[in-house]
Amino acid sequence: MNAVHDQFSMRMLREALEGVLSPDLATSLLFDALEPFGSRIPEGTDALLALARGPLHDAIVKRVGEGEASVVLERVEELIARSKLSQANQPPPDPFLNEDRLATTTRMPIFAKR
Repeated sequence: MNAVHDQFSMRMLREALEGVLSPDLATSLLFDALEPFGSRIPEGTDALLALARGPLHDAIVKRVGEGEASVVLERVEELIARSKLSQANQPPPDPFLNEDRLATTTRMPIFAKR
């Protein structure tokens, strides 16, 4: 899983929450749910789904109740599943297009004048 996709997934998760809750409450709930992870953000859609069903669910229930939590989590899980499906439909990464390889193959040689 790459960092860009993980950042996108976290943003998607926050936006899913903001679709049914106020932005301030959504952000607060997301931070509460991420607290057990410390500075490590869950990677991949399976980890995001576990986050949604575990710590995020608990945080939502604590703040707004079970009824609202089920509505919020239904939307969140739908978006995570959609993200997982779109990720599965992407072609595998090209091993020849990594940054290290590009950096070493695109540098121009410097020739000294004689």
